[in-house]
Amino acid sequence: MKKLTSEVFDFIAQNRAAAFATSSKQNIPHVATVFCVADDDLTIYFATRVESRKFRNLSAQPVVSMAFTNEKLMETVELTGTAKRVESLPEEQEILYRLVTLRHQERNQEPPPMQL
Repeated sequence: MKKLTSEVFDFIAQNRAAAFATSSKQNIPHVATVFCVADDDLTIYFATRVESRKFRNLSAQPVVSMAFTNEKLMETVELTGTAKRVESLPEEQEILYRLVTLRHQERNQEPPPMQL
């Protein structure tokens, strides 16, 4: 995706959920909610299952649109760009860790790894 300004980065940091729009090979639109993190280079990351419609659509047509919303301020940020799969395993693990810990940030508590 195109580099973001720090103002947009701050907006996304405080409004992590986005409406995420893709299109199928047949140009049928699909919108789903994704939860995002951004890195220091202001690149946005999200995760989706390979079985999902989002992933199938991204594989066929990687151009996407996203809309982040702050309901209290009645403000939105809309972005359009090209999504691509993260290929580096260490980078993938870091992104997944950041996404998993999003819900635990306010409690300063990370989910412990479990083994059975």
